[in-house]
This record gives sequence, structure tokens and C-alpha cells, in this order.
Amino acid sequence: MYKFLVKYRLHILFTILCFYSIVLVVLSSLPQSTEIKSSGVDKYYHLGAYGLLSFIVYFTLTFQDRISLFKRYSASFTLLLTFIFGVLNELHQLFIPSRTFNKFDLLANILGSLLMIIVIKFSLKIISLVKV
Repeated sequence: MYKFLVKYRLHILFTILCFYSIVLVVLSSLPQSTEIKSSGVDKYYHLGAYGLLSFIVYFTLTFQDRISLFKRYSASFTLLLTFIFGVLNELHQLFIPSRTFNKFDLLANILGSLLMIIVIKFSLKIISLVKV
């Protein structure tokens, strides 16, 4: 089982990334409760959702071998790709009744992505120190 996971890790991650991206788009296409919107709780959802998206994107870019630039600068490309996805997702909400483009949602998306990148980088540094 372990050999299978190692051999197909990129395929597995890419499949999870596609599925999760579709889930995010579908969820952002549903009507939003005014209670959640007015309370600001939805910003925490954005932080978590885009943090998880960044986690998946980061390791997908890290494990791929086709484009060395993506592998070398996986954190930067993760931020760029999740930002673009967030902007497109917010723009698509202009066409959904009861939804709007919200710059604070976009800010929460970016913050969630950035925080996850920091956690990943810090964790990898700690792990490399422990191995030595």
C-alpha cells in the first residue's frame, strides 16, 4: 500500500485538488445565509477553506517533476494560484443570486493561504532539524 501511495502520490493529490476545487465552487454557488454573512463567521470558513486548498496545491506542486520552477518556488506559486482561484471564485459569485464579490472574503482567502504556507514551511524546517 505504501509503495502504491508513493508511486501515485501526484495523481492522488491532483485528483483531490480537482475534487476540492469543484466542492469550493459548488459551495460558493449556494445561497448564503444573511446570519452567517452579517456575523463575519464566514471569514473563518474562508481562512480554513483556502488554507486547505493551499496545502493541497503546495504538495501537488512540490511532488511534480515536470516543471522545476513550480517545484523550486512551490510556496510562491501556491499563493499565486490560490489567489487567482479566489478572485475567479469571487467574480463568479457576481452571477449568483444573494451572492456578491466581497473584497474581505478575498482577503480572508489570501490570509488563509499565507498562514498555511507559513505553517508548512515552519513544520518542514522543524522536521529537518529533528532528523539531523
